[in-house]
Amino acid sequence: AGDAQEELSWTAPTNTGTSADGTTPPISKYTVYWGTDSTAADLKTNGTAVTVNTGTPINTSVTIDSLTNGTIYYFTVTAWNAHGESSPVDPPESATPVPAGTVTGVSITGADTVIYGDTSQFTATVTPTDAFNKDITWSVTGGTGTATIDQTGELTATKAGTVTVKATSDADSTIFAEKTVTISPRDVSVDPTRVHIYALNATISAASDSTYTMTLGTQKLGSLPFVAGTDYDLSLKETHAPFTITNAGTITIPANTFTAGTTHVYTVVLTPKGNYTASAAMTDQFALTVN
Repeated sequence: AGDAQEELSWTAPTNTGTSADGTTPPISKYTVYWGTDSTAADLKTNGTAVTVNTGTPINTSVTIDSLTNGTIYYFTVTAWNAHGESSPVDPPESATPVPAGTVTGVSITGADTVIYGDTSQFTATVTPTDAFNKDITWSVTGGTGTATIDQTGELTATKAGTVTVKATSDADSTIFAEKTVTISPRDVSVDPTRVHIYALNATISAASDSTYTMTLGTQKLGSLPFVAGTDYDLSLKETHAPFTITNAGTITIPANTFTAGTTHVYTVVLTPKGNYTASAAMTDQFALTVN
């Protein structure tokens, strides 16, 4: 729709009927019916009729002028040939003309997926291109995930899940676009955010309780949290181990669990969760030497 007008176009029918002599009579004209009635039958009865009969073949477009901006109009079309007039297109098309420079639409361009902790730039396009006010207000709504977005359209992913990015026209708050974005967990088994497990060997006494604490080393996680129990769990691969490991990495070995003069090897497994994932196994072994 334009300023007080509507440019209409349609596709010529492929089946126009067959005459008794086997010929197919061509289209001789079209009639466009328009008005504020919303059904094709009412438009044909009560609407304004405009005849299109120029061109070879007959043109399939017309501009309707002198409309009132802000009013919803409906349009249907019929075709004519030697057999008479066809039925009108049903349902009719609708359009609302607006003054020149009025914002009629907003669209969003940007990533479908953003990794937790990363930023991503989103862009809004306002239509028409000659709109007087192309300013946009950005917002984001959390679904299963969360994110923030500034007024330049830069999104920061703050929790894995889904969020909805919204760009709203400052000229008309009822005109906006939305885009669903997936915040994917960050892979901590590969660079540049690799997390290392350092399970150092230990020497314990067979006759007394012994405590061993594993250490986590991180690389390039920056300010992102990586909290035991919330972001990862620790466990021992060996189900026969006579002790367990806490998410803090602490192992308590009761006295007389092992025989003096023996060595035992165990594997610590780190399992990311929540905002994190791992595409490769995250393990390290340590040896307990008993004296």
